[in-house]
Amino acid sequence: MTGMKSCEVHGLQLKHIDFDHRLIKVRQNMVNGEVTDVKTPKSRRDLPINDILSSSLERITATLSEPDDCLFTNDAGEPLDIAILENKYGTRH
Repeated sequence: MTGMKSCEVHGLQLKHIDFDHRLIKVRQNMVNGEVTDVKTPKSRRDLPINDILSSSLERITATLSEPDDCLFTNDAGEPLDIAILENKYGTRH
């Protein structure tokens, strides 16, 4: 629904969701198990949040309390990492 890359979704933190202006601020991504800043100015962008996504994000963020909390985590509460998914399922998702 957003056009975000999986590494951007995995690195998405609470502080980058702007509910007032209905924007996702793409500023970071997950690379090799680390949350890092996006590399290029073109990658740094603001994406609109539609009604369906807004409702979902509100449910997801309701349990988060710190600005640096990642929205999507594994069972241990750590940010998702595409490399782990690739190893587990053998393909890129």
